[in-house]
Amino acid sequence: MKRVFNLVAMGGLLTVGLAAGYDATAQTAPIKIGVPGPMTGAEASYGDAMVKGAQIAVDEAKGLNIELDVQDDACDPQVGVNAVNKLVADGVAMVVGFHCSGAALPSLPILHRNHIPVIVSQALHPTITQQGFPEVFRTISTSAQEAPAAADYLTKIWEAKSVVLVHDNTAIQKNLADVTATHIKTAGAKVLSETAVTPHTTEFGVTVADIISKKPDAVFLVLYYPEGALLAKQLLAAGYQGHLLSADAGVDPGFIKIAGEDVAEKVVFVTQPVTNQLPAAKAFITAYKAKFGQEPGALSAYTYDAMTVALKVLKETGSTDPEKLIAKLKAYKGDGISGPIEFDSHGQLLASTFVALNVKNGEFVEP
Repeated sequence: MKRVFNLVAMGGLLTVGLAAGYDATAQTAPIKIGVPGPMTGAEASYGDAMVKGAQIAVDEAKGLNIELDVQDDACDPQVGVNAVNKLVADGVAMVVGFHCSGAALPSLPILHRNHIPVIVSQALHPTITQQGFPEVFRTISTSAQEAPAAADYLTKIWEAKSVVLVHDNTAIQKNLADVTATHIKTAGAKVLSETAVTPHTTEFGVTVADIISKKPDAVFLVLYYPEGALLAKQLLAAGYQGHLLSADAGVDPGFIKIAGEDVAEKVVFVTQPVTNQLPAAKAFITAYKAKFGQEPGALSAYTYDAMTVALKVLKETGSTDPEKLIAKLKAYKGDGISGPIEFDSHGQLLASTFVALNVKNGEFVEP
């Protein structure tokens, strides 16, 4: 049964183009759009799929030369700052990307100071669109919207009376765990603990023993997929028999590969709809597979949408003037393959939907 949670809250060079609004024959240099994301490290699969999603959007445009300036932020704050400084030095007209909030948060003030419009496509920390930066927009939901959906699943669907939350102390995961804990308590259930583990940990013996000793009805894995998969595997191997819920950062084929299908099938994943679950994404999926010979990433559609919005406002303004681009983004209203795209006064996507997914036959599917 499908569970849907509707929460309405107010380096590659690609030469492609857009239609009306530009004289392509008069254009002597490509317009640069920066794409920061994790090209290395544990989250590199997300970054690769993010860039490829952006490329499909650019491939579909006509008449304007575009250069995608891809920079590795490694999901790391300092590396992210270095990546964005490089984009500024390269003279990008816009920025589309960011997968990790930890890299995005310290980078956005730099883009603000340089008055460069940015569309965040995958990073979920609420603060991203709450800093008062007029240049910042986001085409995906926030952890503040994900948290009540996760709490509802734990306390209403599973009727859990006690929950342990595990996060890695990164900006986005800690925020999601904290806000979810508040909603769990409001629902009348107990939060037995919020446990922080070290990123890139592979052995969770102490954490596993602590969780089992508490005997929670459910464990919420607020972790990226490598750590989430290993912890789930080690918990079940140690005899844990309660429910396992994963946040959206666990939705990656790597989770299944690391945990094994038998373990992954015992986990429920609360997430914004992933690419292959979006009815409007069929043409995008076909184009992605034809170009790259593989399935798109879980969140590829969101970066495709963000890049499509960027290209549309460039076309409609006929300019790279940031004031004109920002004004057009503020008034933007359209349909992406991930759903309706319209921004509130803070640049945040207005509507939000979350679903619960299971793993079956090696794929993430609706129950």
